[in-house]
Amino acid sequence: MRSMLQHHLRPDGTISFPDFLKVVNFLKELEKDKVGKIIDDHTDQNCCIPAREVCTFFRVCGFISKVQAERMEVQELVDQGDGQGSKYLGRAPIIDIWIRLHALLKETAVERERQYVLTNGGWTEYDYIDFKKAFHRFDEDMSDMLERDELVQAMDLLRGNVWRAQSSVNMMLSACGVDSERDVKVNFMSFLRLLKLIDEVETRHNLGITMGYSPERTDRLYSGFQALDQEGHGSVQKATLANAMRKATAKWCSQTQLSEALFPLGSNSAPVNFQGFLKVVKALENVVEGDWEECLDDICAWENSLGLDEEEGNVEEHLEAQTPTSTPSMKLNRMSSAVAGKMSLFT
Repeated sequence: MRSMLQHHLRPDGTISFPDFLKVVNFLKELEKDKVGKIIDDHTDQNCCIPAREVCTFFRVCGFISKVQAERMEVQELVDQGDGQGSKYLGRAPIIDIWIRLHALLKETAVERERQYVLTNGGWTEYDYIDFKKAFHRFDEDMSDMLERDELVQAMDLLRGNVWRAQSSVNMMLSACGVDSERDVKVNFMSFLRLLKLIDEVETRHNLGITMGYSPERTDRLYSGFQALDQEGHGSVQKATLANAMRKATAKWCSQTQLSEALFPLGSNSAPVNFQGFLKVVKALENVVEGDWEECLDDICAWENSLGLDEEEGNVEEHLEAQTPTSTPSMKLNRMSSAVAGKMSLFT
């Protein structure tokens, strides 16, 4: 493929329209040959498939997943068969159906990737174009998959020092659901999720820095926050946080001091995000009597001993009823190194 492109390219790197059509037709024939070989591996020489079982046959061949097979537009396209109402289909019409189906799935996948960039990722159309360019630039075999070395190069191009400053490559891949113990192959959607993860971690670190926390301390606190945010919504109910804090800090501060720490969250019942959680921790740091690091250990280890009960839901009201009588006194923030917490990707 690469040699063919080089053959048709002009000295200035452009290609004429007739030569472009030749490349397109070559790719179509290449795809047909590839599909034909897979079909031959799953049928006898006569290759005669009932029209109503074509979708199942595609699943057996590994062309589509169960979820894709159940999509209405996929069912409709397959049900159309060869367009002539044939009850049985041979090799050629099955290949033609797959080519049309593949184009449909590719189109929907591109739109899904684009929407992910614009909505979940919080990026722009220009970001989408840049991500696509970087992905295809390092996809040397044009397989729509990046191997480990290709992935690292693409991330270096897009995120540079931010990417290299994060934890190990294996941890980042695992957070995206990629088995780092095997040969790493990342498609474009996983590539986008990895970018989003890197950006989220950087945002959290910057947030922690504004509150006087190192990236390591912020990761550790985020791990504790995730223990409460079990559904991955990025927030926890105020009552849940209050109950957890009460249990974790019982031997370190009084109920009045805890209510002072929770006071910045306000009197409404809106869910608490990670920034609000950090504010509570920061306030506790200023009122806890004793070793703050040990208290922090108790807070970050609460996933092992929460056991929150519904009958304890009145703790929030109890804390809100106690209006702080004084502003917590400030003291120096005692920073220490801590192991980085786990990272997760919200999709």
